[in-house]
Amino acid sequence: MRAEAPVLPGLPPAPGTGSTRRRLALTEQSTQYHDISRFRVQSEHPCILDMLNIEDTVVANTLIDQRSVENIILIADNKEARRVMQHCPPRNCKQAYTKVGDEIYCHPTFRYYSANVDKARYLTANVEEEIAHYEGQIQSLQGELDKVRQRRNKLTEDIRRNKSEGKEMQHSTDEDRGGHAESAV
Repeated sequence: MRAEAPVLPGLPPAPGTGSTRRRLALTEQSTQYHDISRFRVQSEHPCILDMLNIEDTVVANTLIDQRSVENIILIADNKEARRVMQHCPPRNCKQAYTKVGDEIYCHPTFRYYSANVDKARYLTANVEEEIAHYEGQIQSLQGELDKVRQRRNKLTEDIRRNKSEGKEMQHSTDEDRGGHAESAV
């Protein structure tokens, strides 16, 4: 076991998971890529491993071990993906993803999971562009929030002023009634 292994369980939880436990992959580091030639998907469509440019052998081997990226293909068209995975899945293929993020598992347990987002959020070509897009959304929402707060403050001030004027009017009306009652006597 590696020297840092005892320290890993004490790390804070992974962001966004709500879990107090992290998944740990403890393996011997190797300077060679795993030989996946016998198990790699055989398809006209690229597998995830083909699409990634990974220079670090540890990272590549971890993705192969943990996610079987050599057995997952990418198919741009949803109909084509459904047809391929349902009727004639490529050899060694376990699943596929479409351009819009749909996930398909092959025959005989054919399953198709539609993505509930209109744009795939992972494996994007330009991460900086994605970050800039989300920062722009945050700024826009912050601007809207500031406008709502200003409107709320104005309405709160209007309510306070109206209550004050209402009390003054009530006090004035009470004095007028009191004055008319005395003059009638």
